[in-house]
Amino acid sequence: QGGVKAVHWYGLAAAHGNRKAMHNLAVAYASGIGGKKNMAEAARWFAKAASLGLSDSQFNLAVLYERGDG
Repeated sequence: QGGVKAVHWYGLAAAHGNRKAMHNLAVAYASGIGGKKNMAEAARWFAKAASLGLSDSQFNLAVLYERGDG
């Protein structure tokens, strides 16, 4: 249940432009926290945070591309 709540709040913050929330939401999607894994959504949120300059998201997005995932 904690994962579902986390994804909910990360989603709200991400929708309002918080790049760290975007990153954490992407991690949750990639890990299946709060539900099933969704690599396409993970890549989408990593890309949004990466475009806002978050280096961890830039790295994670590169890893997804390298693996052909998402």
